[in-house]
Amino acid sequence: MKTTRRILSILLAAVLLAAVCAVSVSAQAVGTITIYTSNTAISLEGHTFNAYKIFDVTFNQDHDAFNYTPDSDFAAVANVDYDTIAAFTGDELSAFAQATYEYIAQVNLAPDVTTVATAQSTVTLDMNAYGYYLIYDETDNDYDVVSAIILTSFDANKRIEYKADIPAVDKTITGINTPDTIDASSVTASFGDEIWFELSSVIPDTTGYTTYTFIFNDTMDVGLTYQNNAVAKMNGTALDTDDYTVAFDSNTNTLTVTIDSDIILSNEGKTITVPYSAVLNANAAVSNATSSVANFNEVYLTYSNDPKHSTATATSTDDTTTVEVEIYVYDLSIFKYTINNDDEVGLAGAVFTLQDSSGAYIPVTATPAAGVYTVDTAASATAASASFTSPTGGLITIRGLAEGTYTLTETTAPSGYARLISPITVNVSSTSSTVRVLNESEGSLPSTGGMGTVLFTVGGILLMAGAVVAFLLMKKRSKPE
Repeated sequence: MKTTRRILSILLAAVLLAAVCAVSVSAQAVGTITIYTSNTAISLEGHTFNAYKIFDVTFNQDHDAFNYTPDSDFAAVANVDYDTIAAFTGDELSAFAQATYEYIAQVNLAPDVTTVATAQSTVTLDMNAYGYYLIYDETDNDYDVVSAIILTSFDANKRIEYKADIPAVDKTITGINTPDTIDASSVTASFGDEIWFELSSVIPDTTGYTTYTFIFNDTMDVGLTYQNNAVAKMNGTALDTDDYTVAFDSNTNTLTVTIDSDIILSNEGKTITVPYSAVLNANAAVSNATSSVANFNEVYLTYSNDPKHSTATATSTDDTTTVEVEIYVYDLSIFKYTINNDDEVGLAGAVFTLQDSSGAYIPVTATPAAGVYTVDTAASATAASASFTSPTGGLITIRGLAEGTYTLTETTAPSGYARLISPITVNVSSTSSTVRVLNESEGSLPSTGGMGTVLFTVGGILLMAGAVVAFLLMKKRSKPE
């Protein structure tokens, strides 16, 4: 995907130099033409602007009327007649300026005035004669971006806007399972969640174009499954399906939405949006306490950049910079263990359930890997579907959780151990560590014949003997003398 390295190229501007004094060719400047842009995405610095005089201006004796005669360099050009040109529409003026530029290149005419811009947003040409001019941006013969061909009259000092207009593209996440509920560039979600996206771009100034390319190119990570539901809207209203085309390449996970040229040419300044959704699947990259990995979804716009080469069927194009959004999903590690001779020993056979902050159970499915489960939102949210069991070694991993607070409940303890009485609150995030769950042995006597039973029996006998002795002593003391 290309980035905009050559932001602007051709400016075709025709400027009338008219004054209230007699025409004379002078070495001194008789006025100025200042070209400016208010678009911060455009830089004029380093661009070469060349001015070609198409018509001379002659005045009557009282200087209250004037007419135009073709400059000698352009006298041979067909249809160079001021009255004809003055009646041109915008597209006709564009075609005239384009044809004139081709003639200039063909006969290799030198410009009447040439100036290199040294500032980002403005450049001034010192004009040494009054007349009707075409002004071109001829930087490195590079015509990457051309929008308007400007034909305007010139008095003593004239300002004209550089009409190149570069479209931009944006992308946001608008909801998880429900569209139009958030506006974010980064979210966290669980496996099975439906993520809603919106692509957007404002239709640029398309003056001078006979056709215009306008294509959204959106690529999803393998962890996202497109739901075949993209639609195109203009200012919030759905376009007719004949006004755009949608294509999806499952090999590259790329969605392309092409807006019809007629829609673009006739709706300058309006906003095109494309909402669609994708489900976060088990192929998504999963983050944990040691590794934070985003699942990216990115878009760029392919657009026309040169009306000089715009025809009814083809146009020169460029690509905007890429815009990305990010989806994060996490795993939860649980270590079930006991203490044996000061060593931590993992316990198998403990059964747990997991619930989210609303109390809803998180259904899971076992994977072939021992102790590894994935979130399965397609299953019913019940205690049974949310149950998982510790394997040999005691380590459990739950993959596919959104960041948040969960409740871990032990429903069955390993054989010979006491079940946890209270649930455990766990936090899942990029900084979460393994949840450690300690189990104690159930209280019970050692097996028969062991030293513990002997000591218990002897102790009991001694207690009983002591009680008998105390009873006899008390009885003896109670006899009269």
